[in-house]
Formats: sequence, C-alpha cells, structure tokens
Amino acid sequence: MATADQNKVVTTVRTTEVVADATNVLALECAVRRRDLLRRDPRSRRRVRLAAVHRVVRAQSYAAPGMAAHFTMLGLCTAGRDEGSFAFETTALAEQIGVHLDLLDSVHTLGHRVTEVRVSVTDLTAGRHRRTLRENVLNPLTQAYPSTAFAFDDDRTGGRGYYRDACFEIRATTPAGDDLNLGDGGFVTWSADLLGNAKERLLISGLGLERLCERFGPPACGDQTAIRPM
Repeated sequence: MATADQNKVVTTVRTTEVVADATNVLALECAVRRRDLLRRDPRSRRRVRLAAVHRVVRAQSYAAPGMAAHFTMLGLCTAGRDEGSFAFETTALAEQIGVHLDLLDSVHTLGHRVTEVRVSVTDLTAGRHRRTLRENVLNPLTQAYPSTAFAFDDDRTGGRGYYRDACFEIRATTPAGDDLNLGDGGFVTWSADLLGNAKERLLISGLGLERLCERFGPPACGDQTAIRPM
C-alpha cells in the first residue's frame, strides 16, 4: 500500500508480521469503516479518526548511525470524503498538527524540555493551495500556539511522491541544542486506492515518542527507555 522500500521491512514467517509503520494498519481500518459508511450513504462525509501508540520494527540501517531498528511512535489517521475547496484537507491538517503540539506542550509537566518548536507545511500542488493553507491552517494555528513557529517549506524534498497535495514536519531543539525532527505527516491515496473511490481523502502522521523521551526528557527517562540500534 505504501511506497516504503522493501529493504526497510523485516520479513517474517507466514501468518505473522511485524509492523513497520502503524499508519498503514490504521489506514486499512479507516478504509473498512469508510466503506461501511458509504454503503449506508454513498456521499457520506463522516470522518474516521484513529490513533495508535505502537512499537514499530524496521531493518537496521548501518549506513545511518543513530537510526533505531525499533522504536515507539504515535500514529494518526483521518479519513473522509472530498468536501470541495480543500476544506477536508485544511481542517484535518490543523487538527492533527494541533494534536501533536498539545502532546509536546503537555510533556513539560513530566520534566521534558521541548523548545523552539517549529512546524513547516509544504504545498505539493505547485502553490495552488498556498493561500488556503495559510488562511485555514497556519494562521489559526499561529493564534492557538503562539510559542510555536509556523512557516511554509517550499524546498522540502523528502516525501515528494509519497505524499500528495500537502505535508508537514515538526522539529524542535533538544536541551543539548540539537535540531531534531519529531513528527511528520501528509496526505496519501491509500483509502482512495483501497475503496476504488477518487473522492476519498486520508491524512496520516507520526510522532516519535521514544525520540521525544530520549532526547528531550530528564536523564532518567532516556536511561530507562531508550532503545538504541542493534
């Protein structure tokens, strides 16, 4: 369903599998629930929102030091129908980004120090939806999260061909001063492909909970839960 290189996925024996990306599994469930909604109402706009905290496993990347072979992540999926005027896309984007930012804000109570949070949004339609994204995503989020920096990233290269229409990235500065990616997301065609319906829309995103704990948490947090490359 996804375009991830097969070399990243750990193959298992028949009837079993390990999960390389929780959003793939959530997308399948989103498609099942949207199919049921469409059977009752072929033009249903009711959204399906799913989330999971899951430990994912990937093949070890020896050429990329610091990349873990298994780690815990928060995955989000929002599925629905095209509502016209890029309305589904902008509201779903603002909602999912808000969930991630609320989480980053709440971990301060646990002693985590997440500073200089930055959210970048990329319009993958050659600027066609840039104004709508600014007015309905960046501007409202700037008002709701004044301590977070929001901007467009027109130079982003990662995710092109994987995401469509729009995508986003969340970065922050660690207590040690390192600039790290914590979250990423965008629109994919998975539910449209699974249901054979070009009107279906799906937004996925993930946040690295283990990286958050290891690199932004108090020393005890990183010592106890950090899973390092094998």
